[in-house]
Amino acid sequence: YVQDGETCNHCSLGLRYKIKPAPCDGYLKCPNGPETGASSCLSGNTTLYDKCKPCDNSCPSGTSEINPGGCGGSTTNECGTKTCYYPYKSCCQEIQTGEQHYGSCFCHPNATWYEQNGYSICCSISYTIEYYDGRSESGEELRNCGGDERDPNSCNDIIRGNCSYMEGRVYPVYETVCE
Repeated sequence: YVQDGETCNHCSLGLRYKIKPAPCDGYLKCPNGPETGASSCLSGNTTLYDKCKPCDNSCPSGTSEINPGGCGGSTTNECGTKTCYYPYKSCCQEIQTGEQHYGSCFCHPNATWYEQNGYSICCSISYTIEYYDGRSESGEELRNCGGDERDPNSCNDIIRGNCSYMEGRVYPVYETVCE
């Protein structure tokens, strides 16, 4: 730091000076570091040098100037003058490929209750998946009835309360597609 302006005499602290960072004329900030043997100048908390290392004009390690395609991405070299590409990796993304249409709930035709992860399965709901490419598939999905109901006669109550909210609903169907 260097003196900047007037001094003042503080009663208990004595003589005081206003300061500013040293100007360090002819010295530079070196984002890539100084050259070996460069002299330095401290301007406030910043160290400046009279000679800086030049930036590295090559591509960073693990990249190349050749674009391999795919979804590897890119960056620039240290100087910011060259685009450098990461190695090829396949592009995978989730895309909507169709819709799942739910039909109606029904009591499962088997009179016994299906135990699944501690819950009873007593009813099913029909569905159809319509794919945008023209394919379709149909099936039924077992519904969790909640709790450990054992009375097959209560299936209709469960359908009214726990399954009917799915009837007529349409949900998107996604698939992972990779290049």
